[in-house]
Amino acid sequence: MRQHCLCYQKLFMLGEIDKAVMIYRTDAPWMTITNPASTKIAEISGEPNMEELLLRKADVAFFAYDIRKTEKKLAVIGIPGVVSQAGGVGFRTKTIEDFTHTIKRQIMVYGEVLGGQSLARAGKWCRYFDERVRFVTGRTRRLPETSKIRMFYMRGPTSQETHGKGAYVYWYGKMAGAKMIGENEPYFSKGTVSMERLVLWDPEVVSTGLVFNDTRWENISAVRTGRVYPSPSGVFYWDGGLEGVLFMQFIAKKLYPRLFKDLDLHAQVRFFYRQFYNYPLSEEQAEKMLSGLGPDGERQSLYNN
Repeated sequence: MRQHCLCYQKLFMLGEIDKAVMIYRTDAPWMTITNPASTKIAEISGEPNMEELLLRKADVAFFAYDIRKTEKKLAVIGIPGVVSQAGGVGFRTKTIEDFTHTIKRQIMVYGEVLGGQSLARAGKWCRYFDERVRFVTGRTRRLPETSKIRMFYMRGPTSQETHGKGAYVYWYGKMAGAKMIGENEPYFSKGTVSMERLVLWDPEVVSTGLVFNDTRWENISAVRTGRVYPSPSGVFYWDGGLEGVLFMQFIAKKLYPRLFKDLDLHAQVRFFYRQFYNYPLSEEQAEKMLSGLGPDGERQSLYNN
């Protein structure tokens, strides 16, 4: 079984990681400690060599990129391919309902292909996802539009680059009650926002996936009030994949601490890891993760700026 970058954690959650013969590694900070065996799986970058897939006796390939080209190549060697991420990273969903349906469908595809206990575990994750979405949106949907907090997700490699309208973070932010910076811009899944626009929009909260050191931001409200929060990373980066449901809760708590005073993020993270990764995350480890740190207590990010 060969997989693209969002596949690893899904197979891990489904208890099927031992079937993977090739993986696209991301080296998210908590990936190895939760499943040391992952380091023994052959690593690939980009499209794999088709002959190597045959040599490793792959039965199926989960993939998301260069769909038409990859499908044709797989057909030639007789290995079925499964498109595992509908529409690419920034799929064109138009509503929260569309987004949540698409996310759950991505998980269920794995369960249906693998069958048996995997299908049951996929359904279990979807039920948790639904329950937490109801919990968060049941409160944020009552927020007046004029009182919603302006939020910017700083992904990198520069302090102006973001995942835009239609991407995972956009929808998780919307469900968490954020007024996402750039939401009225033309559709883009990822892009750079000019500093002039950022000054004009003046985000009140910034979630950052990079090491942030840019003096041009010093007069932005989020920086002046100390509301810049490192985005957590776990088995995968929280801006995509299974742990996005945790990211939604993280954002909601940071934006509206009073509204979500009963939301125990540590308990949710520990429950998630025990329930879906079969890993007994300690309170100390949960604190590190929620602070954007790795197991060693150091900050690891996608980019350094």
